[in-house]
Amino acid sequence: ARERQRERFRGTGITCNARATGPIMRETFRMTADAQTGMKLVYERLGLSGRTYDSLLKVARTIADVQGAPDIERQHIMEAVHYRSLEHKYWQRRG
Repeated sequence: ARERQRERFRGTGITCNARATGPIMRETFRMTADAQTGMKLVYERLGLSGRTYDSLLKVARTIADVQGAPDIERQHIMEAVHYRSLEHKYWQRRG
């Protein structure tokens, strides 16, 4: 996955998906039509902020990289959403 990321960002000074900025993400993070529909649905239903949207997209791109997928697919989006829900369940500050 790291090698795919290094290749994707060659010459940009970015070393991994987590460091990608909005313009770079729009240029290099390709999604299938089904993934775009899924992301839009998640965005609307969960009322995501732009920052959270970008974060989910970075995680989905990393999942796709681990699986060797050239494009982000709906399953990658859903897995990223699942990880986010676990994060909120177990690591959210209470108080």
